[in-house]
Amino acid sequence: MKQHVLLAKTEHSGAQFRELVKGYVKTFKDNQSNESIFRGIRQTYQAKEGFLDEPSKRGFRPVRNTVPEYLEYLEKTSNEYVSNLFALEATNASGTATARLVVDGEDFGELTTLELLRLKSFLDHQELNTLYQSLPVRPDNQMWKESDDEEFRGKPVWATQLFENPHRTTLKEPFILKDPNIEFVKDGKGYQPQVQYRDTPIIMGEQQVQWFSGEISHRERAEILERLTKLKGAVKEALAKANEVEIVPSPLTGQKVFGYLRTGKVA
Repeated sequence: MKQHVLLAKTEHSGAQFRELVKGYVKTFKDNQSNESIFRGIRQTYQAKEGFLDEPSKRGFRPVRNTVPEYLEYLEKTSNEYVSNLFALEATNASGTATARLVVDGEDFGELTTLELLRLKSFLDHQELNTLYQSLPVRPDNQMWKESDDEEFRGKPVWATQLFENPHRTTLKEPFILKDPNIEFVKDGKGYQPQVQYRDTPIIMGEQQVQWFSGEISHRERAEILERLTKLKGAVKEALAKANEVEIVPSPLTGQKVFGYLRTGKVA
């Protein structure tokens, strides 16, 4: 591929990439609650004999998307654009200072200073950092395990335990207070017994609730952000190492530039 073709492709896909990242940030920020596209729920309900059924206490809402799948899609759709960015820098910097970029034993290869500067700029991009900081996470006040629900087979979906949720109500039952003076009443006409009420709790039905999540854990998000920080630090170190080279003087000097502007001649 010729460089002018690569430049055109990179310029076109760059706008798409920026819009994709902005869309991800909005999606992640808008889906941090139980109504999130990354969470689901199944509820069952069985009314006790003699009580009305309550269909509103039953239902199933699946997990519509998962965070790992979002990140895989970002990687898949943005790979060409990001690769083209560094291919441009590698082309422009052929033969200049290089350093090997290694993070926690993972080798990214021998990169030129221009590639490293481009990577530094890429990693420092505010929207990209916001994207990873906004990754939706599962609530840590619940116990989660990988779901074996048939509905989510093959998907990175997690589930809570099945909670029993009895549907309760209280019946008020009247009873007459015992009156110790009743035996002294000669004529019962007009006598008003004292009536009181006792509360009797009853269970009207049994509901079961289970939550599902396509989010990642707090630990996983923290590890991703830690790797981002490590990569940024490694890039700075590699740049410092790559710049430990002898200066190559340029034939273009200030004297030539200013001399030409002043006299029309290159001294």
